[in-house]
Order: sequence, then structure tokens, then C-alpha cells
Amino acid sequence: MANLLPVFGLTLLFALATSKEARLVLLENHGEAVCLDGSPPGYYFRPGTGSGANKFIVHLEGGGDCESKEECYQRSMTRLGSSSYWAKTADFDGFLSGLEQTNKYFYNWNLVFVKYCDGSCYSGYLSKPFHVYGSPIYFKGNLIVKAIFKSLIEKEFKEATDVILTGCSAGGLGTFIFADYVKSVLPSSIKYRAIADAGYFINSLNINGEPIAKERAKTTFVFQNQTISVHKECSKKYTGDEASDLNFFIPS
Repeated sequence: MANLLPVFGLTLLFALATSKEARLVLLENHGEAVCLDGSPPGYYFRPGTGSGANKFIVHLEGGGDCESKEECYQRSMTRLGSSSYWAKTADFDGFLSGLEQTNKYFYNWNLVFVKYCDGSCYSGYLSKPFHVYGSPIYFKGNLIVKAIFKSLIEKEFKEATDVILTGCSAGGLGTFIFADYVKSVLPSSIKYRAIADAGYFINSLNINGEPIAKERAKTTFVFQNQTISVHKECSKKYTGDEASDLNFFIPS
């Protein structure tokens, strides 16, 4: 089991200083791994230096999800659903900054900032797209994460000694989902940790007394076919009423 630490709001503590730029890397021709609109997924990469040259932070971007065909179609025309809207370079702050005065412990580590473009918290999979107003919409979040780590292991991770998987909100949930998977594909020589930031979605009631968080989770679980991302060994231990209380990709 991966060593995983849940934290809350870490990536919201932004510094005022501007960090060094990271460049966009698109994963062209990676099979089914595509964004909502069918464009290639990708990540921003900033190489490490000095003592951090062989150390990596892989961060999964957050950004909510979509629970209907219309909502996902609208999302596909934004930066959260298409790589067509991504800039060639990007700056990052807080613990992702490349400046020592801003980020004392990780400023010189390699940064891999995974762009979020699947609308399913990195967990959905439909073998075929559905169409809205004639436009195809894809759910390939699970495959995107796997394709990115395959690429990293083949290229950037060749000399890696340390890898930290992190993510915020939807990316925090993605971190919970993929923590053990990432550990399983990394060489055993690599020191690995996972940190999920705000990846819990609390099953609370709204002002009308309705369990909307739970209902939305159930809707997206089925709509986006998130069964592919369920931890099989964990979920089979829960049955009946006990399973109905699980909010972590276990529908009641």
C-alpha cells in the first residue's frame, strides 16, 4: 500500500513571487488517452537542478467534474476539457514554485503538472464517445493517467530517485485512486510517496436537507463508468448497507 497523506488546502497557499516557467508536453498518438474533445492530454514539465535533478513532484490538477452530456459538452470547449486552450508555458506557485525563496524544500525538483481535461476526476472510461450536437465527447481519464506515467517512466524517470504524487480537489481524488497503481509501476528503487490535497468529498446535506454530494457521486460513477478505477480488493470487502455508506466510488 502506498504511503498517502491527505491534506487540505495546501495548493491554495500561493506565494506572490513568480516561479520559473514550465513547458507544455502533449502526449500525441497515445491510443485512447484523449481529453473530453478528443485532443491529446499532457502536462507541464520543469526540469530539476542540483540536488533535485533526480527528484520529481507529479501534481494532478483539480477542477471539478461534469455529470451530464450537456455539461461535459460545454466543458469540452474550455481548458478543463481540451488541450487546445493550454498555453505553451506556465508558472506555478506555492510548493510547485521553482523559486527557492518561495519553495524552500522543492524548488529545484522536477515538476510534472498534469493538466486536467477528462471531467471525471481522472477515473472515467467509455470505450466509445457519445455525441452532443454532432460533437464526440470522450471519457478517458483513467487511461490519461496511465499514459502519462508510461511516458514518464520511459523518459524523465530513467534516473529518478524520488517521486511524490500530489493532487488538489479532483486531482486529490485522482491521487487517492492512483496512489497504489503508481507505486506498482515504478521501479522499487525509487522512494515514493503520495499526498492528496482536499481529495475527500464529504457526504453532507445541503440547506434543503438533500444529500447532493452523494447523489452527484452516484450519478457520475455510472455516467462516466468509473468502475474501471475502483480498488477491487477494497470494494469487495463491503456489501449491503455497509457499501451504501461509502462515498469513494462505491454506488449504493
